[in-house]
Amino acid sequence: MATPGGDAPSGTTLRLALVVALASTATLFVYSQVGAVWQVTTLNPNARCQVRAGLYLTSTGILGEGEDRWSAYHRCLGTAMLPKLGWSVAGLILLALVASALYVAMPRWRVRRSRLRELRHIPALDERLRAPLADLVATAGLRRSPRFLIDPASPRAGGLAFGTGRRTRVCLDAGLVALRDRDRAAFDAVVLHELAHVRNNDVPATYLTIAVWRAFLIVGLVPYMVSWLDPYLLSPDPWRPPPVPEFDFLLVGLVVRALAMVAVVFLARSAVLRSRERYADAAAAAWTGRPDPYRSLATATGASRFRRWATHPGPAARRAAMRRPHLLLKPGVGEYVASGLVLELAWSTLVDALSEIDWYRYGNASHHIMNAVWGTAVGILIGTIAWRGAACSDAFPRRRGLFAAPGAGLAVGIALGQALELRQTMPWLRQLVSPVSLTFHALLLAGCVLTCVWAGRCAGLAGTRIRSRRGLLVGAGIIAVSITGPAMIHFAAISSQAWTMVVEPALALMDTTVRSAGRPAVDGPIAKSLLVLFLYNYPRVATGAGLVAIWLVPLLLTPGSGRRWRTTVLGAAAGAAGWAAAVVALRLAAGHRDTPAFHTVMAARELAAAVVVQVVVAVVVARRSGRLTAAVTTWVLGLLVCAAMWAIHVRHGQSDSVLAASPLQSLTLTGALAVLLSVPVRRRAVPRPAERARGGVATRARRSWGLAAAALLLAASAGGLVHRPHAPAAVELVTAAAPATYDPDDATLTWFLGGGLDHLLRLQNRRMLDPTTACGQLRAAVRESRQFPPPPVDPARGHWSALLDAWTPIVSGCRPATADYHAVDLETSRLIAEMNRLLDSLNER
Repeated sequence: MATPGGDAPSGTTLRLALVVALASTATLFVYSQVGAVWQVTTLNPNARCQVRAGLYLTSTGILGEGEDRWSAYHRCLGTAMLPKLGWSVAGLILLALVASALYVAMPRWRVRRSRLRELRHIPALDERLRAPLADLVATAGLRRSPRFLIDPASPRAGGLAFGTGRRTRVCLDAGLVALRDRDRAAFDAVVLHELAHVRNNDVPATYLTIAVWRAFLIVGLVPYMVSWLDPYLLSPDPWRPPPVPEFDFLLVGLVVRALAMVAVVFLARSAVLRSRERYADAAAAAWTGRPDPYRSLATATGASRFRRWATHPGPAARRAAMRRPHLLLKPGVGEYVASGLVLELAWSTLVDALSEIDWYRYGNASHHIMNAVWGTAVGILIGTIAWRGAACSDAFPRRRGLFAAPGAGLAVGIALGQALELRQTMPWLRQLVSPVSLTFHALLLAGCVLTCVWAGRCAGLAGTRIRSRRGLLVGAGIIAVSITGPAMIHFAAISSQAWTMVVEPALALMDTTVRSAGRPAVDGPIAKSLLVLFLYNYPRVATGAGLVAIWLVPLLLTPGSGRRWRTTVLGAAAGAAGWAAAVVALRLAAGHRDTPAFHTVMAARELAAAVVVQVVVAVVVARRSGRLTAAVTTWVLGLLVCAAMWAIHVRHGQSDSVLAASPLQSLTLTGALAVLLSVPVRRRAVPRPAERARGGVATRARRSWGLAAAALLLAASAGGLVHRPHAPAAVELVTAAAPATYDPDDATLTWFLGGGLDHLLRLQNRRMLDPTTACGQLRAAVRESRQFPPPPVDPARGHWSALLDAWTPIVSGCRPATADYHAVDLETSRLIAEMNRLLDSLNER
């Protein structure tokens, strides 16, 4: 879509993508819910498969682990979830078909409903308007004239551009045609506004947005509300409402979150329609040469108080778009809040679907792949912020928060997406406000803001041409940094169990190591902080690539300078010398002990000294040569420290400390943090000598030398990140896997959800339609329940055995009722009530 900023993506395109993604996400969820109750034998197939395989996945460990049981579990899960996946895919196909049908039918229905007539079929009027309309089409720069129609029944002085991509039409109201003789300028402005829609190619986007919205209401929202009112509508007993206890607060929360998402879809749809109008107003003002070409037209009265719900912008917004068209490119906070929300909902829905077919799980590369997918999506959104903001900054150079505010909105939207995730329950909402979760969300906010600011600077260096080598370089760098920064933080935030199951035991082990070989008051916080960075910087090669892009992309976009490389070499060398002196002092003060714990503590001290030197070097170099040179210098300093630590700690290819085996796993992150700490430092104004005339050959030579230096630095970085000496005798940073333990309560709950009791109690939600088979079905249910594996632990195993023994004579004494349906229903209810009383009595024991 054409924009005042050339290649910069428009807000209309982004909002259209939001509508499509939101509608698809909601539909995928709805039909997965429908598939969960369609002729199934359990509402919890995961628990059923665990029970059948004898494999119980509890929160603290696994009960019954074995290769054959894992294979049985995966086979069962795949068989149970494939029909549900089929429903989800069918829902998306149905949404696409209905949206396509509406997209094609709506323009035809508008012509038929309003009885529009083509201009060429009215000879007198066609002869009168043919030349003026041809001139306006030429003014709009259209290669092909749209088909003009007349609405003879409309007294308004307006028009409408509608149609599909191949058949675009412009309807002129009868009042507008009558206005031509009285106010030619107003007539031209209105027609040019509609032709601007055609020129911007937003007519197909408009009708696609409306079609997707209406298809979502038909295909997505209505089935969801019906399935909520009666979850068993597609079950063997469709017309019996669920028991009252199922209408609990959790289900109400699900409906509230679903309706909130519907509201977001509607807001995104309205935003698309408002955005296209502002772009058309800006084009009409440019073509007429007047800042307000509609001044002579009567303004609409009674402006809506709910402007967010309206499909047209208010008068003030339209005037602003016409007077300052570059303001349209300014990335808004609200649209990126919605973008983050949609991204998180779509990603979580996709992850749930992949989990159900047993692909997204621990033990394979699925987590890293999906983390890269999430980071790529965030990178695309951050790229739109960068390019639109860069184009806008040319017209508004003093505007503050141009990149930071949308980045903050993106992070807030991601947090809201986690809160509105449809599959989660209220305990997850409580986890969102836990201290650990709030810490990760604060880090995500900082990561998104910093990445957006960096991307905006790079886009400004590259210029407004996205489809160029410089533009592709910036785009690839933004995605790499997004995967390293926001995506890594997001993965840590959603993997809250990693903190309790990996990080906390590792911190406890490090505390024990420090107590045995160091000073706990000083070495403890230092070693633990480095350990957290070390553990979360994984995989180190991928994150290293993103951290390299932070300085490499702007370095390649900036003309080569020998002064920068001289400052880098001198600063890194001075820092390395200072660090070496600090290491000598530390080792002299600590003495020498040949123990793994001592080597680990010394490696932590050496890394801490390197971090201090990185901060000092970053501040000094940033003040003298700028933050870009400071970033390169701290990176080179990290490489020198890495080589020195290998020389100190590695003997015969083996390292005496895990921290020393991969120093860059910590120093790459600390170097970036050191540059951030240098941000408040202002660069000193150094008078430069007068530039001497240099030939093009010398300029190319300097640039070639700079590229060669960057390539050499990349090669050294790759070696430092990939190579990692073994450390078989060193202190492990992560505790070894403990003997298999499990939570007996979790295992018992899994059996209750998917075992024989679940199979038997489903009779409470099923009517016996045939009175003569009611007792037989009860006997069969008890017999089938005996075939399920018993509960995994006592006392539930004993209770279940006693309960089956008590139920057997009850169902054996059941006599077929030959009366009416109501009598059979009463008999079944009496038997089930007696079973429940026996269950309650056993539970009390």
